[in-house]
Amino acid sequence: MKSPLRIPEGARQILKAVAGEALKRKLPVYLVGGAVRDFVMGRRTRDLDFTVDGNPKPLVDFCAKLVKVEPIPFDSFGTWRLVGSKRWEIDFATSRSESYPFPASLPVVKTPVPIEEDLKRRDFTINAMALKLSGEISSEILDPFGGLKDIQSRKIRVLHDVSFEDDPTRVFRAARYAGRFNFSCVPEIEKLARRSLKAGYPQKLSRHRVLSEILKILSEENPHSALVLLQKWGYLDLLGFRLKVPSLSEWRDLDAYTRLGFWAFSLGSQAENFIASLPLEARASKEILTAIKVSRAQESPRNFLPDLSQNILRAVYPKKAKFSFEALKISGADLIGQGINPGPEMGNILEKAARLQWRGQMSSRAEELRWLKTRISKKGKK
Repeated sequence: MKSPLRIPEGARQILKAVAGEALKRKLPVYLVGGAVRDFVMGRRTRDLDFTVDGNPKPLVDFCAKLVKVEPIPFDSFGTWRLVGSKRWEIDFATSRSESYPFPASLPVVKTPVPIEEDLKRRDFTINAMALKLSGEISSEILDPFGGLKDIQSRKIRVLHDVSFEDDPTRVFRAARYAGRFNFSCVPEIEKLARRSLKAGYPQKLSRHRVLSEILKILSEENPHSALVLLQKWGYLDLLGFRLKVPSLSEWRDLDAYTRLGFWAFSLGSQAENFIASLPLEARASKEILTAIKVSRAQESPRNFLPDLSQNILRAVYPKKAKFSFEALKISGADLIGQGINPGPEMGNILEKAARLQWRGQMSSRAEELRWLKTRISKKGKK
């Protein structure tokens, strides 16, 4: 089916070069998936996914020289990723079919297969399109499942009825794409999502896979719509906590981990348990928990806070001054200099100063030193 493709010049140059090399080597190669979808919609993308009916390595090496990056084998099924480029994320894969031994399992892969078989394994109709590259960039799109029509009608549609049983993470992706493109999910999506949940298939997903999908959603410009859908379908319950979805205005322009930390605050006393339950990288978990700890104490921290902790606190307390989240301006050394020995009294003074800085009543080291001297002076007169 023909459709106008709006391909930016940089991407067009790469496609044309790969097409020319494929023609020389008589290798059938296709641009597939999200890139085709985005070029049909006139959206820019950094992701270019190529599927080769055969061994992709010659085209991988050619493209690696073209974009000046090192290719890395991504799995054992003929997939290569070109990483290191600031502009492009490029994958090459052997055309494959997938079957699932049981619901929510990882797929069994067969390679190579005709491109039609490869497209059949994909998640949604809008991602199951291909553009054949051979010498020139054609405008002829291979679209066996009606992806172009669904783009025109702004619909998210699965390819087959057991899609969410084979891979329940597709439910998260359906919500994510609906939010990103402002598309609606066809009624069948909710029906199949609820059916899969009732049968217990999403519950078989590892917590790592669920967290990965949630972080992808939190990375979207507008995660709100997707999370509302997941809440409606019952999939946020997979996280084990009653999470409220913040409004878009509350976390606009925040990164995924800041949004996750902000989200944890909605759980009140369960915030720490929620973060501790997630298989986060240790540093991210520690920095989110640090923000929660500072908030609980209602005191400025004694030490410098990492960026993630500060970003979360600024999102949770948008009206507070920046210095409230900065390290306390005075230290135990200042108190010793004023004749106060280490002990309970020193701890009490530092705690009081931290609370005043948190409330915005002191904002600089000079102010805190004056406060300290005044406090000691008053105590000496008693």
